[in-house]
Amino acid sequence: MLGILSNTNLKIVLPVRFGQDTMYGVIRRGITDQGDARASNIDIDFGSIQFIEPIGVVVLSNFIEYLRRCKVNGNLTNIWKTYPAVQYLDDCGFFARYHGQPLSQHAQRRPTMFPLTLISNEQAMGFLYMTLIPWAATQLGVPDEALASLRVCLEEILHNINDHSGVGVGCIHAQFFPNDGELHIAISDFGTGIPNVVRTRVPQISDAEALKLACTQGFTTQSNVRNRGAGLDVLISTITTKDRGHISIISGRANISALNVGGIAKRTARTKPFVYPGTLVRVALKTDRLQGWIDEVEPEVFKW
Repeated sequence: MLGILSNTNLKIVLPVRFGQDTMYGVIRRGITDQGDARASNIDIDFGSIQFIEPIGVVVLSNFIEYLRRCKVNGNLTNIWKTYPAVQYLDDCGFFARYHGQPLSQHAQRRPTMFPLTLISNEQAMGFLYMTLIPWAATQLGVPDEALASLRVCLEEILHNINDHSGVGVGCIHAQFFPNDGELHIAISDFGTGIPNVVRTRVPQISDAEALKLACTQGFTTQSNVRNRGAGLDVLISTITTKDRGHISIISGRANISALNVGGIAKRTARTKPFVYPGTLVRVALKTDRLQGWIDEVEPEVFKW
């Protein structure tokens, strides 16, 4: 049950750089490990932030959505700074959603940016097939079919939100970095979290062990399998086995990072000192490895 710890005012100042390494401090400042909001009024101060990672956009969005579900009031303060992070958030639609309107009349989606989007259960599959994957394929200069494996894997993440999060809404944002040769896709929900769901089948297991188990081939918490449980393992294997990118999956007090080291796909599970209230997935695709995706696309055979 969502609640409020105290009837007080609280200000949270976003760090200079907001992303995977600094998000825990912000979350913990506003939400207890038990899931309660720490104050009845929480203001978020943008006066110091100068850079935000794509993963930070979905975390910040989910953070605000969670506080709203807790019936917390609050404002976004010091938002008129001209720092690149504030401009980036304005262009991706963050302030239009949470401030009621863009900060600048010139705010618009950048060519390499997929805007901040909240997706409900009912919209998820259509959004993936008709919007996100075609956008990613266009950015990478490949046919949609070349990302079929990625599409199937991302379905598992959206299914997780649908089946297990308890909130029914996920947040998605993506950014293509041409100079770095990477495309980042971040998906998150502030829901039940993978470890808690795994413990319905395997009690007395730590968050790190539960997350690792959830990423094992064949494991599922669904009584009606429907290919569930294979998705996270396939997602990791598809991306890392041929060094096509790297992945982070964060849930509860656990984090799994996966990448290719010296030709070997390596997965590392870690226990974190703080709780991530839900599930966060970041996929980073390497553009110089795209030919392998294209080569795997089977040519369509037409028959009369």
